[in-house]
Amino acid sequence: MDKIYSRKRIIIPNLKKTENKKTRKLLKVLAIMLIAVFTAYIAINAIYPVFEDLCVKEASNTAMELINKDFSLTLAKYNYQDIVSIVKTDNTSILKTDVVTINKMANEITGNAVNSLQELEKKELEIPIRHVNRK
Repeated sequence: MDKIYSRKRIIIPNLKKTENKKTRKLLKVLAIMLIAVFTAYIAINAIYPVFEDLCVKEASNTAMELINKDFSLTLAKYNYQDIVSIVKTDNTSILKTDVVTINKMANEITGNAVNSLQELEKKELEIPIRHVNRK
């Protein structure tokens, strides 16, 4: 009879036929380690995008809080009259802005924000388990 399909078979070692107990035990430990590493790799790859997204959002929120705090502290030093004044002529009123004061405020705000962001070293991020399951 002719062969219809033939291929080489994959030979899987039979642990029961192995003579040496140490070899059998070593093969079992290696199989368990291989399964554990593969499972950990899949779990890390599944969690990483969620973790990265949460880190980016937390960093953005922290930076926004620091910038808003510096903005509020800087604006508290100035009055509206320091920035804008009304100049009246014969028939019209002109709103005049003090560009030098506005530029000074902008520089002070950015300088304070950069300094406070540089002083921030680490921030811990906790991930609730409900965020890990989202897609």
